[in-house]
Amino acid sequence: MKAMEGSLRWDLVFASPAALKADMGIMSLLLSSPRTKLWEKRSQGLLLVGDASESALAAFTPNGELGGSMVQSFTSDQLARMENKDYSSTERELTAVLASIQVILEQHPTLLKGQRLTYSTDSMAAMQGAMAMKGSVNTFPMVKAIRLLCYQEDIELELVWRSRDHVLQQHADALSKVEDPSDWSLNEVVYKDLLANQALQGRRPSVDIFASPGTSKVPQAYFSNYLGVGCKGLDAFSHPWILPVDPAPLAFINGPFAEMSLIIRKVLTEKVDCILIVPTWKRPWTALLQELRSLAVKAEVCLPRRPDLFIAGALVPKSQGRTKCPAYQIKALFVLWD
Repeated sequence: MKAMEGSLRWDLVFASPAALKADMGIMSLLLSSPRTKLWEKRSQGLLLVGDASESALAAFTPNGELGGSMVQSFTSDQLARMENKDYSSTERELTAVLASIQVILEQHPTLLKGQRLTYSTDSMAAMQGAMAMKGSVNTFPMVKAIRLLCYQEDIELELVWRSRDHVLQQHADALSKVEDPSDWSLNEVVYKDLLANQALQGRRPSVDIFASPGTSKVPQAYFSNYLGVGCKGLDAFSHPWILPVDPAPLAFINGPFAEMSLIIRKVLTEKVDCILIVPTWKRPWTALLQELRSLAVKAEVCLPRRPDLFIAGALVPKSQGRTKCPAYQIKALFVLWD
């Protein structure tokens, strides 16, 4: 919009003439669609309440249609933008709108088809931007993505503003600030070194068993404590760890060490091909680990004793620090049931 007004150069908004042409095509499509005209408003199909904090995006359905709350924790890139003060509240609020719609479509593909989605937000700027299809250099791409997704899925979107003091917005705000002391991930450099191990013969993990949206090594497939884009289910132990969509499924398992007995039993029972992160200490489950070694462990690697072996995700309380390395040795086992 600023470019049209002459207060911002076009090349700062669009990378090329082709990008401008593509954008104009999208806008023409959306503006001409009867699905975007409020005078043809459908009856309300779903109420969604969302918010964004400095660590996560959150949304929930007051009537429980979603089957859980969405807490889309920030990735390392998003956290870096927050640190650099380059991630505005409006952009975060709009990202929450887009993420929550994507989560609903993943979890319940037909729930919104042909329906009106009412999204409640405490951000007046996000509401005005999404409804008027306008925004800044950073926020307008989110508005476009939201509107295009709704057009493609035949969803009539309505954003409504509510005060942050409203009970529903307070609940969404609390969700966006939730803390999870288990939200740690393996150092990315160490992880990539594991993927280069010859035992895998080029295979890559197709699911991350214990993760969050911000820490998952497989963003498109993971199990988590909260719903997020790419989440395959809540409570990893209640789901099969071999996903049917992959012809050669391989799981990455970096779970709570306190649950290692349950983890190893499930790997044994389901014969899960995986990269399994384990502590080397004597516990009652040591015998189970030996059984697994004798049946399917093709290689094992001692992880480097570096201070940043594990990196804190966005949900880890700041009092726990941002990196850690346990005093005991950690190993990666390559479990392959061929």
